[in-house]
Amino acid sequence: MKVATAIERLQKGDHVHLGFAKGERRWWFESPYQVIPEHVFYAAVRDGAVAVIEAGDSLFGLKGNSQTWLVEEQSNG
Repeated sequence: MKVATAIERLQKGDHVHLGFAKGERRWWFESPYQVIPEHVFYAAVRDGAVAVIEAGDSLFGLKGNSQTWLVEEQSNG
């Protein structure tokens, strides 16, 4: 997956999910299902193209381990 594809889906409002498998973080879009390589997810949000926030369903109660990530709504004023 390209970074531009991840940004496009995030901008459309698609939710990103985080899980763990074999001790590694796994990121994906739910519907339609599409795996997001970790470096692609971080590149998409790092450059400020989209701002994501945790939905509050944090794994193990730790910040940064939310199972669902949403695009932060921008206020116009």
